[in-house]
Amino acid sequence: MKRLFFIFILLVLIINAISSFSIPKSVSFNDGIKLAIKNKRPLLVFVSSDYCKWCNTMKSETFSDKEVIKKIESNFIFVILNIDNNFQNFEYMGSKYSLPDFMGFLGIRGTPTTVFFNQKGELLTVLPGFIKPDIYSKILDYVKFSCYEKNISFKDFSEAPKKCINGN
Repeated sequence: MKRLFFIFILLVLIINAISSFSIPKSVSFNDGIKLAIKNKRPLLVFVSSDYCKWCNTMKSETFSDKEVIKKIESNFIFVILNIDNNFQNFEYMGSKYSLPDFMGFLGIRGTPTTVFFNQKGELLTVLPGFIKPDIYSKILDYVKFSCYEKNISFKDFSEAPKKCINGN
């Protein structure tokens, strides 16, 4: 009986841990690009699929990290683009795209992929693959502070972030 009770408690704790992670609130791409331009905030698009192990790992590790969540919610417009169940047409820079055409236009070849657009809605970069929370947090700061406009490489920013943030 004690063993059965222990197993029950263990299952409850595991289920609670799995369901307790939260990720930042997201909007559709078409709404997101408009909000980014209107609010002068960068757009962050996370491209994922249901069957993708690394997408789910990114959701449970990277996007549930408190520091990453805080930075996304306070500095970005966030879009999760699930390619398995997204049948919308995409409007970007005056053109309309189907999902496959839009993925091709952006150069996305697989999931997970992170795409950044600047405050004007212009494509900044496409980052394929799983990214750990600590690195993702640095990437968010790099984009937030527009270090790319100051001709500071991500490598240089990672080694000396104050160079970009303070302008020194």
